[in-house]
Amino acid sequence: MKINVKCITKGNRVIETKVIDRDFFGGVTVREFLEFMVEHTLREYKERKQTELIKVLTEQEIKDRASAGKVDFDTNNGLKLPDPEEAKKNALESFEDGVTVLFVGDRKAESLTEVLHIGQDTEITFIKLTMMAGRLW
Repeated sequence: MKINVKCITKGNRVIETKVIDRDFFGGVTVREFLEFMVEHTLREYKERKQTELIKVLTEQEIKDRASAGKVDFDTNNGLKLPDPEEAKKNALESFEDGVTVLFVGDRKAESLTEVLHIGQDTEITFIKLTMMAGRLW
């Protein structure tokens, strides 16, 4: 499946795309899918953290990151790994509160109990909305 992630903020106006080799042909609920994605993301993060060295960026990587608005080494200097259960809880709350929107193909997922049929060619899009704060309306 192809995962598109978009965070709508002033400084980040690019869609990041990742390919994950996993099918859910038998169907999976939105809740199960979100929990899978949290586990997958945390596993990738932990692997990156364990093998993290000072990285030299190629010229193409520098150009790609510059077009995304931020050239960095993908390092996180925090020592504590996220709690998987807390991360799942936050992901589910974000979906329920409408802070994170999930599209499967061109169809928006509406509830945690909705069943999704996701194949290898399915395009998934996550959009994380950033709430405006500190302004009086």
